[in-house]
Amino acid sequence: MAYEEDIARWLQEAAEMDAKEEETLPDGRSPKEVAEQKIEQCLRYDTTNGDALSALVGLYVRSGRGPLVMKRLNRIVRDNPEAVGPYRAIAAFMRITGKLSLAVQYFQNLLAEVPETVKPIIHLSLAELYASQGNLGELRTHRDLLAQYPPVDPLLQGMLYLEDNEANGILKLSEQITDDETMKYTLWGMIAEAQGDLNNAGQYYFHVSNQEQPTWFALNSLAIMWLNNKNIEYARAYLERAEAIAANAPEVWLTKARIYQEMQLPDKVRAIKQKLISLEGCFSRTRKMAQRMLW
Repeated sequence: MAYEEDIARWLQEAAEMDAKEEETLPDGRSPKEVAEQKIEQCLRYDTTNGDALSALVGLYVRSGRGPLVMKRLNRIVRDNPEAVGPYRAIAAFMRITGKLSLAVQYFQNLLAEVPETVKPIIHLSLAELYASQGNLGELRTHRDLLAQYPPVDPLLQGMLYLEDNEANGILKLSEQITDDETMKYTLWGMIAEAQGDLNNAGQYYFHVSNQEQPTWFALNSLAIMWLNNKNIEYARAYLERAEAIAANAPEVWLTKARIYQEMQLPDKVRAIKQKLISLEGCFSRTRKMAQRMLW
């Protein structure tokens, strides 16, 4: 589609606006208002775009408009039953709002109803929900079922394997990525990380960081590595790049809190720690790391 690059650019601009801390821009608008306009611009071109819908979910929930966005998603699913984007956005909504048990029931019921083409995304959503609940048994079940299909979201699938450091699963996933060097190197970094080989992981992530469109995961991982080496300046630089892509990722919040901790800013650390621990949709691995590492 000719407009895919435009959508990617608008989503990037929306993420950058969403990450801004100031309340008002020079033109009088708020950054959140501009971010929402950028996302709506994407959806005018592609009503079912999963990334745009998930970004919209985040904005609506944070501004107290959760029920409105859920009604909108239900309409889109009704009109586009084979589109995967709306299902991913519904999963994001239920994770953000902590409705994990309801979400599991919703997606389990969908497995018997949706077309075969949609089933991989349902398994992905269920795996994501079980990772949030810390239910490794069910997470593994749906990871295995998902592995029977071509990759649908390689970055997220890799993160799901990292929940229990299943390097072999990430390796098999990476072997299916043939036309995306950035993603392949990100997955190779995850494999090394799962194996405890942080030196090789850093090399793979550094390669990703030099690509035109790096993954936020690789950038965030580099921020962590520099932080572990007590280089706050480099850690902050990589974190800013990760935040510009995925400002609402709990993994990015955790890195930000750890940097604040090194900077001796306890109030900011506690605020993020509380948010991570209380966020039911946060993956169990990240929540446990927040409890262990932060004040």
